[in-house]
Parts: sequence; C-alpha cells; structure tokens
Amino acid sequence: EEHKNSEDFKATTPIMKKIQADWKNIGHVPRKDSDKIWKKFKAACNHYFDRLHASRNEENKEENDAFEQKRELLDKLKNQELSGDRKKDLPVIKSYIEEWKKLGRVPQSKRYIEGKFNRALDQA
Repeated sequence: EEHKNSEDFKATTPIMKKIQADWKNIGHVPRKDSDKIWKKFKAACNHYFDRLHASRNEENKEENDAFEQKRELLDKLKNQELSGDRKKDLPVIKSYIEEWKKLGRVPQSKRYIEGKFNRALDQA
C-alpha cells in the first residue's frame, strides 16, 4: 500500500511486480484472514496499475496525434502537383520535410509511416 500512490513509475513498477511475485510465493493464510488481506492487496495493486496505464495513455496521446497529422501530411504530399521545374519544386518539398519534423514522434508501432514519407519524397 505504501507504493500505490507513487509517481515514479519507472522505479515503482518493478517493485510492485516483485511484491506480486512474493505474494504468490508466500502461500496460503488462514481462511478467516485470506479474503480481507487479498481484497486489500488487490485494491492496492489495481490502484497503482490503473494510474500507470492512465499515465502511459496520456503520454501516447501526443504521439498518436502526431501520427494522425503525419498521415494527413503524407496524403497531401502524395497529391501535391509539382511543376517539374527543380528550382520551384525543391522549396515545396523542403517545406514538407520541415513540417514533418515539427510534428514530433509517433508511437513505436506506427514508425512505418517514416518509410512511407521517405518513399513519397523520393517520388516527388
């Protein structure tokens, strides 16, 4: 219970997992105490891990937003009509690159969009 409100998720998560493993290894306790202790233990673990997941979802929200914006920019690049004049088209392509960089990081599982953007740049 002393760790359930910790804000240092990086340090506390391994501690909480070790406590859960230790709980399994300790074994059974008398039936009259079992339910009460289990409910208290489970409530503390659930409280901590619910907060951990909420924190991670909040962090990933920015990356998911960046992914959506990058996907829209990629579609815009693919539909961009270029003049064929290198001097006119190069600044347009560079503006796409700058905007892409400003949008930020995307989730690890969606990094494939970087390759798609690079291929679209090569085509342009």
